[in-house]
Amino acid sequence: MRIAKTTQGVILAALCSMPALAIEGPAVIVGAEGKVFDGLYGGVDFSRQNVIAGSLVGGVDILQEDNKFIASAFGGYRKQFGSIVIGVEGGYGRFDGELLLSDPSQQLAIAYESNSQTHYGAILGYAFGTEQDTLAFGYVSEVSRKFDVAIVSAGQSFVQRDRQGILRFGAGLEKRISGPFHARLTAGASRADFNQVTNIDPGIEFEFGAAFIFQF
Repeated sequence: MRIAKTTQGVILAALCSMPALAIEGPAVIVGAEGKVFDGLYGGVDFSRQNVIAGSLVGGVDILQEDNKFIASAFGGYRKQFGSIVIGVEGGYGRFDGELLLSDPSQQLAIAYESNSQTHYGAILGYAFGTEQDTLAFGYVSEVSRKFDVAIVSAGQSFVQRDRQGILRFGAGLEKRISGPFHARLTAGASRADFNQVTNIDPGIEFEFGAAFIFQF
């Protein structure tokens, strides 16, 4: 009987210790999977960007620019190494790209028309916070746009097709809101280089935007 009681005591002691082991187990797994900014992601972005169009009239490049509201859908892939995050991103945007130029003294009127753009680029960031759920990052991207151009010069009318790229660069903050849903704010600038600078100076123009992201 003494042996039986001793055996029962050992079994009861083992059973009592099992819940503590079960509680500690998942904590280790969660810590191992704590990469918030790792993998495929997609989202929508709303931004204010500088739009520049050009036309060739009499061998001279005539430019026009304006700040436009642009809505974009984008996607990308990021890899997180500890606190360091690197990634690539691309997207497609829509906007009202109508630009008008009128110079009565030169008998010149130009209408530039576009409504879409594409972009591709890269990001480099640093994740921080108690759960590493906030990302500070820098970005650089190339934006491509096409314009249909209608020109009236000295009583003659003709059309052209303009295609140009603009370099965008800046910094931003991204924060996980709940589960896979993130919010992002960006501020940056854009720059376009042309062989001939005529009526405007296409230098650095400041831009800003906000995005909502789903991290797969």
